[in-house]
Amino acid sequence: MSDLKELLEIDIDALDVEWTEHPKVFMEISEELADARKKLDTLRFKLDVAEADEENSIRSDPESHGITKITEGLVKAALANSEKLQATKKRIIDQQHEVGLLASCVSALEHKKRALEKLVILHGQQYFAGPAAPRVTADMAADLAKQRARGGRKQGD
Repeated sequence: MSDLKELLEIDIDALDVEWTEHPKVFMEISEELADARKKLDTLRFKLDVAEADEENSIRSDPESHGITKITEGLVKAALANSEKLQATKKRIIDQQHEVGLLASCVSALEHKKRALEKLVILHGQQYFAGPAAPRVTADMAADLAKQRARGGRKQGD
């Protein structure tokens, strides 16, 4: 995850490099997201097949699953208690988490793109250039006026 966060950092002193690298990074993460979604779909498919197999097994030999009389509720409960199915469901949850993180990263890269656009505009407006004159706040101006006033009295004495 820290690697993903590093992808979002912007070096304002190298906007040209940021722009040239951004499409490559975006594509790389988008491909990872597509692969993660494919893996998630594959796991869901495997779960569906495993559930169907387990249900057939329960219905064909209920005694081996601790069921004396087949009812829909008991079959459903036996499916929920299946360790094989629970493991696959956990893998699906983990994969959903990975898909969510990658989707968030793709979204964050879209935000980075907009930030880069705005930074380039600011750069074009000389925002990052040093000030032509020092910035003077109202407090600083008042302090300067006081110093000049004191200095003027000393010279006049």
